[in-house]
Amino acid sequence: MAYDHQNFELVFVGAFREKPFQSTRADHITYLVLQKFVGYLQIKVEQQTKEEIEDAATIEVLTSCSTLLEETKMHLANLMEHLGAQVQDHMEFAAKLQNDM
Repeated sequence: MAYDHQNFELVFVGAFREKPFQSTRADHITYLVLQKFVGYLQIKVEQQTKEEIEDAATIEVLTSCSTLLEETKMHLANLMEHLGAQVQDHMEFAAKLQNDM
């Protein structure tokens, strides 16, 4: 699986900086993608740290992956918080509707 750090940074992470949350469905899909990406980055970081690192390019890629992993985890935590708030709002609205009937 090829990984293009700059493309991900510009398109995916950049989208969070511009407009973090769109809709419940889009947020859920984003959450699933972030979860998979965190797993992918963790595997890459673990593989690199197990091997002897001497190559400067390898160190740069590992540092980049580690940084992106932390940033992705932060976005994932923010998204989980946002989705939790949406669920709470929906539950309160449903309870209000039920009381009004």
